Amino acid sequence: GQKMYGNEKLALVREIIMPSVKGRIDHMAVNVKDKVVYVAALGNNSVEVIDLNKGAAIQSIKGVEEPQGIAYLPEQNEIAVASGDNGDCVFFNASTFERAATVHLAGDADNIRYDALEKKMYVGYGNGGMVMIDPVAHKLIGDVKLPAHPESFQLDKKNNKLYVNLPDDHSIAVI
Repeated sequence: GQKMYGNEKLALVREIIMPSVKGRIDHMAVNVKDKVVYVAALGNNSVEVIDLNKGAAIQSIKGVEEPQGIAYLPEQNEIAVASGDNGDCVFFNASTFERAATVHLAGDADNIRYDALEKKMYVGYGNGGMVMIDPVAHKLIGDVKLPAHPESFQLDKKNNKLYVNLPDDHSIAVI
């Protein structure tokens, strides 16, 4: 086929309304196998479970204050949710939606990245920290102090590094 450059367009396939959600949403994670999206409804203090086949919310998980970062862990069928309010990183069973475990951080847990190959999860938190969590054991296994709150970050698997955006410090930390 002919290659197109700059002519590709996104097309609206479906709009899914979450009528019970008030306030802003933050991050999302997808469970490709079950065609489910998990939405951190920060302003609603809930995680909304959206069935993509049905085009509707099928569950609202309560119990996380200001959910921000979120990740789906397919190997153990769990959802990890970072709480901006108290710093908890809460793990929920993705079938029953029951709380499986909690790892407490020192406030404002934000972005989450899951490395499925290494079975490690990274979470930015507080006034300047990045932790590594063993998501199977639900245990903290590393903590790096930073000069400001990590707003976002990316994994660089090839070079075994994290690149962390620190807007209040006007810098990018390399871990």
